[in-house]
Formats: sequence, structure tokens, C-alpha cells
Amino acid sequence: EGDIAVGDNITFFITVYNNGLSNATNVVVSDVLDEAFGYVESDGDWDTNTRSVVWTIDRINAGEFSDVWVIVRALDYGTFSNTAVAYSDENKTDVPGSVNVTVIPNVELVVVKEAVTTGDINVGDNITYVITVTNNGLSNASNVIITDVLDEALQYVESDKYISHYYGNTHTVVWTN
Repeated sequence: EGDIAVGDNITFFITVYNNGLSNATNVVVSDVLDEAFGYVESDGDWDTNTRSVVWTIDRINAGEFSDVWVIVRALDYGTFSNTAVAYSDENKTDVPGSVNVTVIPNVELVVVKEAVTTGDINVGDNITYVITVTNNGLSNASNVIITDVLDEALQYVESDKYISHYYGNTHTVVWTN
């Protein structure tokens, strides 16, 4: 329920229905995981080399169903498809079922502003501020914009690093990277 972000666990429930008139035996269900998903656990057999989970169900009676599950961790953001296929001794054709999952980026920016001045500050002295932005999230942050509104008692002198602009009418410095 709700948004899925990079780093979140996702549980895929796979239900195999036997809508036929005969029982299905030796039902094999397989789910090859997209590279965007990291395997966490399942009630099936995980194969690291093929990135697939395989379940074997002895029998699904006519008109019945069986459920299996796999838990994955979202490793990337975007929209990804997860497809499981099933076949049985009575139906050797792979029967697919798919779901699309949209994963949003996990960006957690922390901004710290510090004055790096020692001693007493007098009117007319320059004060140097250092603004540090840290991304504690699991996804890369892009197009980050830092905005600093200066106190009216301060006069802007200069700034460095990246591209900065000073807007005198709002007493604001803006950096982009």
C-alpha cells in the first residue's frame, strides 16, 4: 500500500488457478527477478545464478488454486515488470502472469549551515558560512538546488563552489550543481 521507494521490501503474491476440468500435477511456478529487485526471501527455491525463484506444487485440483510468495528489495527507481510463469504435466505451455511496480527514488537530503568565524564579530566584519548538503538516501540526488535567505542585517559579499546567484531583492543566494 502507498508509495514504494528504493530500499523498501515488496511482497509478490502469486496465485495459480486451475480453471480446467482435470487436476494439475507437478505444477512448476517460476519468477525471474528483474535486476531492480534484490531477493530477500520466499517459500520457494532461490537460484542466484538465474535470479529466479522456483516453486513445485504437487497438485492443484480442478477449480482450486495455490498461493506462493517472494519478498524482494527495491534496488532502483522506475517502473518494473515482474512476471511469473506456471506449467504442469498436463499443460506444458508456460502460462504467464505479470504486474508492474513503480518505485520512487529514496533521497534524504540533510542541510547544515555553520558560521566558520572565530572570536568576536564586529560590524563590517566578514562572516563565512559553510553549507553542507548530505544525501542520506539510497538513491542519487540530481538537480539539487540550495537556497539561503540571508538575514537583513547581513550584506552579501561573495560565494563559491558550483553555480551561485545572488538575488538582492529577496536577499537570497541560490546554488545549483
